[in-house]
Amino acid sequence: MRQLIRRTRISRGWLLAAAAQGTASITNFSAAALALSSGDLVAFGRFSIAYQLGLVVISIGEASTGATALIQGSRELPRAERRSVAEGTAGAALVVGATMAVPIAIAGAILGGPVGPSLLLVALGTPGLVSQYTLRGLRFARHDQLGVLRADGIWLAVMLVVALVDGVTAWRGSPTAYLAVWLAGGTISAAPLMLKGFLRGLRRLRTYWQTTGPQAVRYGFAGLLSRSVFIVPLIATEVIVGTEATGVLAAAVVVFSPLSVVNTTAGAIVVPRQIRASGVHVVDKRIPLQVIAGVSAITLGWAACLLALEASGLPAGPFALSANGITAALFTATLVRFLGLAFWRGPTTGLMIADASADALETRVVGTLASWLAAIVGLQLAGVDGGAIGLAVATWFGAWVAWRRYRALPRHLLRMANHR
Repeated sequence: MRQLIRRTRISRGWLLAAAAQGTASITNFSAAALALSSGDLVAFGRFSIAYQLGLVVISIGEASTGATALIQGSRELPRAERRSVAEGTAGAALVVGATMAVPIAIAGAILGGPVGPSLLLVALGTPGLVSQYTLRGLRFARHDQLGVLRADGIWLAVMLVVALVDGVTAWRGSPTAYLAVWLAGGTISAAPLMLKGFLRGLRRLRTYWQTTGPQAVRYGFAGLLSRSVFIVPLIATEVIVGTEATGVLAAAVVVFSPLSVVNTTAGAIVVPRQIRASGVHVVDKRIPLQVIAGVSAITLGWAACLLALEASGLPAGPFALSANGITAALFTATLVRFLGLAFWRGPTTGLMIADASADALETRVVGTLASWLAAIVGLQLAGVDGGAIGLAVATWFGAWVAWRRYRALPRHLLRMANHR
């Protein structure tokens, strides 16, 4: 009976976590989909540069203050110490967000034109984006999946309300307007943590740094490199091929973007559970393979759904392939890249459980540099299709490097764990 209750709780946790990650994925997807439907590919290409920069901010926040919150918050600590770490994390999220806002605002002021105002909007929204994903990390660490779902639901609700206004009134949104709504929704969702960080967290920054500071810097830098894997090729496409091609490449990623829920859920569920079961540093050898198998299967299933939808001739909106300029070569290259991301996610999850942030960072540096080079060479040789092929090849190379770093962990850290 006790085992049945435990299994029920685990299943409920998985379902709530999947619902929360699905909500977050839908929110981010909605922003891109609404922007794509409210303008042409040229306008969407410009939107995508600012939007992808916002995703870079999210990636840095999720990987720095968010990841440290997930790891440290999963440990068994005295109540006072746990509260101190949480408050310091909230303050650190504000500092990280404000720090990133400065170069983005400067770039927006210098560039001006059609892209500049969008970058200034992103700069205003960076503290909210970082805080929102840090809030998620803290709540996942406490196994408060319902709290994560509630926060993500608020963000999605803001997007849906504005989309409804667009649909039933005379007002028509633009890509820039939907960028602003997406940023505002993230800030509203993160308001509780931002308030905590402002009132008490800034005084706890020293404690936070002593506990998790170096770790947060390494993970944050890895997060920066992780997301810049795409934004750098996107900017290169703008320069080498043209703005419309930028929109096409971004549209190809949009149709696969719901898969981000699968990648994020893998870490958010597996890492806290493994750390609570065996402690930090001990990795169940089955976990990376299970993550790879699960994410790959869902990726292939999603690709099949997209092809079936295209063949049916039904209105597909942002999921349309040919209507958004997505060729067979571009679709195939993007699919191969997302499968590579699945194979990368497995060993990366193992490195996170082992708290091997230096190894994860080294892997990310090598993979990112390879992606930049391969994408630019591909763009020069064969346009947008060539750039996508270059990204796919480099992603698999990064996955191979990640697996080698994971396998190089000391033998005593890798074992077949027995979960009670």
